[in-house]
Amino acid sequence: MKVLLRAPGMFLAIVLMLVASSSAQEQSEADRILRVVLTHLRHAVRDGGTTTAGKVGFDPRPVQVRLTPGLELRPLPPLGPPAWGEERSPGQFAAITRDIATASRFDTALVCPPRGRRCELRGAALVIAASEPIIDGGRARVFVWERHRSAAAREGVVEALLEISLVRAGDGWKVAGTRYILVT
Repeated sequence: MKVLLRAPGMFLAIVLMLVASSSAQEQSEADRILRVVLTHLRHAVRDGGTTTAGKVGFDPRPVQVRLTPGLELRPLPPLGPPAWGEERSPGQFAAITRDIATASRFDTALVCPPRGRRCELRGAALVIAASEPIIDGGRARVFVWERHRSAAAREGVVEALLEISLVRAGDGWKVAGTRYILVT
């Protein structure tokens, strides 16, 4: 104790290291959750029979979700394009997308030519933008905006807002359910 009192700067440094370590662990937990969500969506679109020949794109910017107050948090319906947070670091982005997806900006991936021709996704068959996970003990939720090619869609691209629920499974996470909030 005398050593810590003689070196208050050292005590502060130890406290800051503990806080940073805790923050890094929380972030890596969020990264693991986002990786599970990204893998789930890639397989769900493929298994759903939509056209998925091509790459999966993931926006490096987290979507900021405005939640309604009340007993249960629900996202407010999007009244326009999503609000973007600060871009994830290259290391964080790589940890989430490794062998699954490439960087693709959600708001610029959609290309709609004039004169009624079908819209297309530039550089990907599926583009995903996700909120940061909302973690509550052994449960987590992620709100996802997705665009994917679809031969059945009149415009050629389907856009959806989803809520993905996850539960802790051992040392990791698994998807417990998917709720479509809005599909266009």
